Order: sequence, then C-alpha cells, then structure tokens
Amino acid sequence: MARALSSRQTARPETYRYGLGYPKVMFCDTLPVHERLAIGVLNAKPSDGSLSIIEEPEAAWRDRVEFCEWHPGTERDVGWCDRCKGRRCPECGRCGCNKLVKNPLCPACGLLNPFRPGATVCRDCEQDQR
Repeated sequence: MARALSSRQTARPETYRYGLGYPKVMFCDTLPVHERLAIGVLNAKPSDGSLSIIEEPEAAWRDRVEFCEWHPGTERDVGWCDRCKGRRCPECGRCGCNKLVKNPLCPACGLLNPFRPGATVCRDCEQDQR
C-alpha cells in the first residue's frame, strides 16, 4: 500500500502473508486518490485494467416483488416494461401500467373521490347534481 500512494498499479502479482499465516500470491490493483490516501484491491484473478472492479448493483425496481391485480396470488415475473419499470403477469401479460384504479379522477370535479358502482361521477358531484 505504501507504493500505491505514489503510483497506480494494475494486475500486479504480489505475495501476501498478512493475517493469513501462510504466503499467498494475489493480484493487486491500486489507485492513488490524493497524497495521503490510496485504494487497493486484492484478488485471486488479475483484473482487466479498468476501474470496473466493483460490479454495479441492480436497479432497485428490478428487486421488487409485485403481484397481478387481475390474478390474485400470481407474481408478475415475466419480462420488463420500459414505461413503469415493472414485470409482466405470466397469465395476462399486464404490467404496472395497467393497475386497477380504485378511485379514478372524477371528470366533473377532478378529485380522487369514491364513485358509486356504475356512476360516471363521484358521490359528491352526484349529490350536487340532484
């Protein structure tokens, strides 16, 4: 690590013993950050010389588990939708874009008020029209 402060090294084989109790050949990549700080990575395999040692984590939306609203208990786990970033139902092919709207916007007042089954406007607007 002392040499890492002065220069960058890539895939340099070194013999390490610290904390092992036995010698082990490992490859070392170092990168000086500033005059008193350097980063070093040891690996059993040589790197390709790029700074892509650490793999990018998957996007958070790829780890979500969601269930289809039309097929209760069926996990949406097929393909990916580019718009909602969700997976599709294996039975109907619907994604998160097609979620059931429990309280749609009322066309009269524009609010998310509850509708009476079969009504075209919310309950408040329906009362106002009477």
